[in-house]
Parts: sequence; C-alpha cells; structure tokens
Amino acid sequence: MRYILLSLIFVFQACVSQTESAPQGPEIVPEKPALQPIPAPPPLPPPPPPVAGSAAIVIPMAPPPLPPPQIAPEAVSSELQVDEPLSKPAQILLSQSLAQLKKKQYNLARSNAERANRMQANDVRISFQLARIAAEEGAYDDAEQWANRALELTTSAANKALIWRFIANCRTKRGDGKGAQDALRQQSSR
Repeated sequence: MRYILLSLIFVFQACVSQTESAPQGPEIVPEKPALQPIPAPPPLPPPPPPVAGSAAIVIPMAPPPLPPPQIAPEAVSSELQVDEPLSKPAQILLSQSLAQLKKKQYNLARSNAERANRMQANDVRISFQLARIAAEEGAYDDAEQWANRALELTTSAANKALIWRFIANCRTKRGDGKGAQDALRQQSSR
C-alpha cells in the first residue's frame, strides 16, 4: 500500500514539474472596446403658438389636497361642568395635554391624555379631550367615538348638549350633513 502511495506522489510531482517548466507563449489579452460618451438628447423645441380659430385641448390638473380642517381647541375643563375632582396625577396630565394641543403637539397631547385615561377611565373631561385631539388630527371617526364615550360618562344636560354639538361638527367635517343634522336634533332634544 505504501508503494502505491509513493508511486502516486512521484507521478503527481512529475506532472506538476512538467507544467511549470513548459515554455509559455505571450499572454493574450482580449481587447476592450473603447467606451464612448452617450450624447445628450437635443433640447425640445418650444411649443408652437396657437393658431387663430383653432381649439386647444386643456387638461386640468387636480388641485393639491387640502390639509384637514382645524377645529379650534378650547379648554375642556372650563366648558364641561363636572363636580368630581380628578386625581392630582390625572389633572397634571390633562393640563399638559391641553397645553400641548394648543401648541399643535398632537402626539404628546394624545399620549398624556391616554395616560390620564388609564388612571381615571370614567372621567368625561379626559374622554372629551381625546375626542378633541382626534378631531384636530382630522380623525373624525375616532373623535366621534371618544365623544360618544364622553356622552356615556356624563349626566349633565349642558355637557351632553356641548358634546352633541361637537359630534355634529365632526360629522360636518367628515361630509356627513345628514348625520350632523341628526346630532343637532339630539342636542336640542336633551
């Protein structure tokens, strides 16, 4: 077995040495085609002037989308009449949310109002604040849901009237005129 291995090694070495010592010719490198710059396209000619008596086709462009209408934020605590006091932490968060809403810092305002809502979920002021934030952001469906939650939490006729007016405003902004009229009827029937 050793003899077979040794003979294979010698044969292999002989093959390698023959290829290394074989004379080599000049190395052939394929020619690369020269790169030529692509010429710039010629400028477009100006449009021809309109011919008298001919009709021109005008394609109107769609106007840019308008930002969502803004509903002026008002102080929730001064509008809603609530006898029950908020806990101190919830009151601080609600006050911060009101200030941030006035500065149009919607994410911060929503975050603070949601934290206050986790602390005191059954307070009409917090639910109504979340409704106002959603309306400011143009999320009128969410605003109406939060306002409906506030309606469930209040027993005051004045608060219900205020919230129904808010819902009517959201429905109007959403383009639901009939729904807005229904909300105003609800407000006046209470």
